Amino acid sequence: MLPALLCGLLLAAVPAAAAPSPSTAADVVAVEVPFVGVAVARIGAWAWRATGWEAIPMQVDPRDAAGDWDFDRAPLLRTTADDEVVVAVDDLGPPAPPGQRPPDAVAVVALHGPDGAVAYLAHHRHDPPRVDRTWLHYRREAEEVAHPGFTVGFEPDRPFVLNRLVWDADPDRRDWIDTGKFRASGRLMGAFRFLRTRKDFNSRVTGVIEGPVRVVVRTENRLRMALGLRSPSSTIDRIHTPRTLLLEMRIHIPFRIGWFFDHLAIRSTIDLAPGEPRTITCPNHVTTAIDGRPQPSEVVLRGCPLKGFTIADTYGALHGTLTLGPRLKLKAAVYYADDDTAHDPPEDIPGHLGESGVTLTGWEHLGRGDYRLNMALRMAPARR
Repeated sequence: MLPALLCGLLLAAVPAAAAPSPSTAADVVAVEVPFVGVAVARIGAWAWRATGWEAIPMQVDPRDAAGDWDFDRAPLLRTTADDEVVVAVDDLGPPAPPGQRPPDAVAVVALHGPDGAVAYLAHHRHDPPRVDRTWLHYRREAEEVAHPGFTVGFEPDRPFVLNRLVWDADPDRRDWIDTGKFRASGRLMGAFRFLRTRKDFNSRVTGVIEGPVRVVVRTENRLRMALGLRSPSSTIDRIHTPRTLLLEMRIHIPFRIGWFFDHLAIRSTIDLAPGEPRTITCPNHVTTAIDGRPQPSEVVLRGCPLKGFTIADTYGALHGTLTLGPRLKLKAAVYYADDDTAHDPPEDIPGHLGESGVTLTGWEHLGRGDYRLNMALRMAPARR
């Protein structure tokens, strides 16, 4: 029981104190809402086109004074100084000519994106026109989100586990992913070896913020331990934007890990399903075919410092990157296995087919405190 209890304290630690999100996906512009204490229905977003003003999708998301998502106020009806407005980068346009203002606007603020592109947020006297077009559609029953060009899905029983990726360009609508995997292994007190896998966790959705540009899904997760005991809860936020899935995790470590653990490794991966020929590419490493047959170049790939990786086929590409908080001094290495003869349950399709992700080591050097890490998956769907 003791190994299970300590593993629970470490691997499913309670969330850290709330803090502002350390990163924003590159495909959106998100800023504090400039109009405070007004009805959200009176706020509109606009872009300048050759034909004049065009209303574009936008949303105002509730946040609290600490910068955390405020799920209790969703959907938001009236703004506070803590809330955040978001628009898609692809909806931005050129700067409007001098003197031009969106129709019926009381006040206008420019939202600046990359390469000089701009959107304009306006407070209106009356409700502005609403845009029917949306970037995202969250299907709660299936626990999946439809993005432009692709759909991602999650295990209903463990909604923090990515287990489905379908490209719209694929006429057969095949699922790219066999399953998502989670492994934690090491030794307790230098003698007791342990292994925790995905099946040791359960999870549930505890909060949702959804709109036409961004969807945020908060999950509460617990680890099964011995004799029916369960660990404290942890939280993982899934943040969906038009072409990005950002997984934000906050970790509270209640003791110096090295007092109890050594050789601790935590691994998160996705195992692919059969389909079109695919490749994996990492910085400073040759492009490698994913075919279920181990090659010498793949052996070298496992353990390389994680500076990002790209998996691609005819219908799309997935770019994965990991960002550790400034206090989280860990070693992040590529994990890669491409061997369809090896078994590593749980999985629907036997073997490893380009199982890719990250292994984090160096936990023994961390002391008590609050830590952050983000995994970003950026999708590049092929056009039909």
